[in-house]
Amino acid sequence: MSRQKKTEHEKPLRTVKRKSEPAGLKQDKDLSEIYEALKRIASGDPFVRISETSETKSFSELKRLINETARGIGEIIDQSHEFAMGLAEHFDVLQRVSKGELDARASAVSGNELLEALKKVTNDTIASIDREITDRKKAEEAIARLETLESSILSAIPHAVIGLRQRRIIFANEAVESVFGWRPEELLGRGTRVLYRTDREYDEIGRYFYPVLEQKKIHSGEFFCRRRDGTDILCTVSASVIGKHLTDREVVVMYEDITERRQIEKEKHRLEEQLFHALKMEAVGQLAGGIAHDFNNMLTAIIGYGNLLSAEVNNDLRLRSYVRQILSAGERAAHLTNDLLTFSRKQIINPSPVNLNDVVKEVDKLLSRVIGEDVELSKILTNEDLVIMADSTQIGHVLMNLATNARDAMPDGGSLIISTKHVKLDHDFIKTHGYGKAGSYALLSFEDTGQGMDEKIKERIFEPFFTTKGVGKGTGLGLAMVYGIVKQHEGYVNVYSEPGTGTTFKIYFPLAKSIVEEVEPPARIPSSTGWETVMIAEDDVQVRTFIKEVLLKAGYSVIEAVDGEDALTVFRENKDAIHLLLLDVIMPKKSGKDFYDEIKKIRPDMKAIFVSGYSAHIIYKQGILEEGLDFMSKPIQPEELLQKVRGLLDA
Repeated sequence: MSRQKKTEHEKPLRTVKRKSEPAGLKQDKDLSEIYEALKRIASGDPFVRISETSETKSFSELKRLINETARGIGEIIDQSHEFAMGLAEHFDVLQRVSKGELDARASAVSGNELLEALKKVTNDTIASIDREITDRKKAEEAIARLETLESSILSAIPHAVIGLRQRRIIFANEAVESVFGWRPEELLGRGTRVLYRTDREYDEIGRYFYPVLEQKKIHSGEFFCRRRDGTDILCTVSASVIGKHLTDREVVVMYEDITERRQIEKEKHRLEEQLFHALKMEAVGQLAGGIAHDFNNMLTAIIGYGNLLSAEVNNDLRLRSYVRQILSAGERAAHLTNDLLTFSRKQIINPSPVNLNDVVKEVDKLLSRVIGEDVELSKILTNEDLVIMADSTQIGHVLMNLATNARDAMPDGGSLIISTKHVKLDHDFIKTHGYGKAGSYALLSFEDTGQGMDEKIKERIFEPFFTTKGVGKGTGLGLAMVYGIVKQHEGYVNVYSEPGTGTTFKIYFPLAKSIVEEVEPPARIPSSTGWETVMIAEDDVQVRTFIKEVLLKAGYSVIEAVDGEDALTVFRENKDAIHLLLLDVIMPKKSGKDFYDEIKKIRPDMKAIFVSGYSAHIIYKQGILEEGLDFMSKPIQPEELLQKVRGLLDA
């Protein structure tokens, strides 16, 4: 309250002047007024005023001094009151600020410099706090945005990401559930041991990572981990140090499940290996088919003249021994060529419905001789009829070659089990093994207790000329021929083996719907002489000369032609005298089949025998077998040739 307001109702003491009063009485009244004023000031009323008029100079001075003192005390009280009000306002502002009301401000209008300074400091402090809080809010918002971004990034990563302190999980992203089967909150606080298969592997990864992280701050490797359900997975584990130092072993680790990728890569590698193997086999097959013709022509001459020579040296045992050696070598060479063609699947086969069990039983005695007495042979044949479309002779070759391979793997004896059964290949089997077509199959198994083989050998066992035997102890074509025969019968072959555990071959032949027909073997046609005229069209002079010699010795007349066009000219000149044609399938200028098609227009009744040393696909391409024409493969045996000629002429 201001001093002016107070003085409005406060009245100073005034004395009543009288016209005539004694001097002593006036002094007493002045003294009484002074006393009254001092008493009121002492009681807390500094706004008292007294008249300064007095007849006594000392009293007038005293009254003036009292009024000045009262005025000074009033001013002090007013200032104290104003300061107190300012302090109250200041503390009120501070209290409001403490409650979060940052827009509160103290009024800066005051007559007191100290109070003004205090209010200014208060207002400046509040403004500073306001700015700091604003900056902090912005920082908190930025941190919140960063945390949101970080959370979004972690959620977007498809791999499991976890944070570790002393190998305990302090955070995990959502992908840990898809990778490991654990929810993120379930892993918090747990050790990373739950992510690995064994204690040893858990310790190993710790020893592997932390020393490297000390130096490089980031490292990765491939390790097997374990899902919550117990499934083992292969992961790329990448770790990075949080901060600059590895004091508390704080790292962030990412786990990428590469199990499926590795399986795909493995499958791709296996398919590439299969493709490479198939291309390699095809190349060898092309080579075999390419040399077969010329090689068989040479063998026809060697074996043919050897047989002719054998008939001339009946009484000379020494010469007959020489001839036998020549014929034996020729026969081995012929078998080698035949094996190459079989491997390349370019040999001619005559498939018919046969029971696989019957084929095994037919070669039983031969198998016993092949494997020897120190190998125990057992057969476990199913009671079901396993009817397959096959050339029984070729299947016999498969059995013989597998038995030979088993015998060589058991030099100190052992046991060999041959078994058959009916199996079905489904899509799961095909997916697992990478081969086959869904359906029913006859399974032929060869299981021995031999030395076994490692992966490198297994990868090459079906390659032609590959052998683990010593020099001169094998051609390396036995298993290659097995592979070729099985493939030509649209089957599949696989081998299971490890060093020291023996070997099992499993061969799958597709079952046929036809039933086995009992076919009587054809009656042997005896060799016979003849008088008819046979025309030979053959571009190889040695083969042509050999065939001519055989026919002439048997009583036939022979007309020769050196190629397709020459044959056409010769035939037109002798069309009425010729009884039979002997034609090479592939000749210069005109093939044997083209020549035959033309002369059929002249002599529809003309019979012909086609011969060739080419592979089966060439013969099929020429249409020889499709039209049911008579055919002989080179090398040609003299007796076989005469039987064929006589049989066709008499038909």
